[in-house]
Amino acid sequence: MNKKIIFKKIEMVYIFGWGESLINFANLLKKTNFKFKILLHPKQSHMPLPGSNKSFIKTLFDNNLDFATCQNIKKFEKNLIDKYFLLISFGSYFQFNIKFVKKNPYKLYNFMPIPMPRYRGGAHWTWAMMKNEKYWGCNIQEIDEFTKEGGFIDTGKILFSANYKIKKNILTPTEFVKYISKKEKIFLSKFIHKLKNKSRFILKPINESRSIFLPRIKTEKDGWVDWNWSSKEIILFINSFSDPYRGASALINNKRVFLQNAKKINDENFHPFQSSLIVRKYKNRLFVLTSSGLISIDNISNSMGKNIFGEVKIGQKLEKKI
Repeated sequence: MNKKIIFKKIEMVYIFGWGESLINFANLLKKTNFKFKILLHPKQSHMPLPGSNKSFIKTLFDNNLDFATCQNIKKFEKNLIDKYFLLISFGSYFQFNIKFVKKNPYKLYNFMPIPMPRYRGGAHWTWAMMKNEKYWGCNIQEIDEFTKEGGFIDTGKILFSANYKIKKNILTPTEFVKYISKKEKIFLSKFIHKLKNKSRFILKPINESRSIFLPRIKTEKDGWVDWNWSSKEIILFINSFSDPYRGASALINNKRVFLQNAKKINDENFHPFQSSLIVRKYKNRLFVLTSSGLISIDNISNSMGKNIFGEVKIGQKLEKKI
């Protein structure tokens, strides 16, 4: 059942979590009269953003954003005295106590950077790129007693949402994140505008008939290329494990290598036995056969992260771990 909500009074906005969208949200709030506090989980405070080598704390400093590291979430819940507050979590590692959640209805929300209820679970960017997803979205979702860190059980109602089309030619998860971050900033700006104007929100239940859950992925364990796939499937797979990740995996002479940034060259058919054969080295790119076409690979490195393009020989095969 839908519920109408108007936030008539907000004395404090508590922001938990990590990520570029958290920073964008806080910077947008700075332009308003809303007071806010950023509270970090100790483990997330030192995690760099995708494509960055700076800790999250350093990034917050660079954005002139005040913050505090929350060492004890139970203490925060116990000592919270604000009556009119809003709490937004951006993927925080903290899990709020059920009693705290029930005590504060319609005040606790997650920012969900996915087109709910699709892509529940983890590894959102990798799964999306692997599927060659064309549409994406984001939501402000109610935190209820079933909400858990990591998005494995998200049954809370949706307060605010947006859907949009993904542009073509995104080659890496880093590029994917940069693109959707711009869309998320627009979405968050609209959300704050509605809060500021005391506009009405409609809290809606999730349409579970459209739900898709996809688990977390570990690059080291799950990132092995199957050279029986089509060229398109291989390209999507390699690119979905590219920057900021190590790359998709293959073997050369029983030694593990990591592949990044694959592109289609042609649709020429080859026998399946020829698939994974390195047939050309040109301008620092490897050219590899698949059963449905020639592809190029921009980067190949060893388990130590060293580029080994110069060591690879034409005629060698990239093989899958048995």
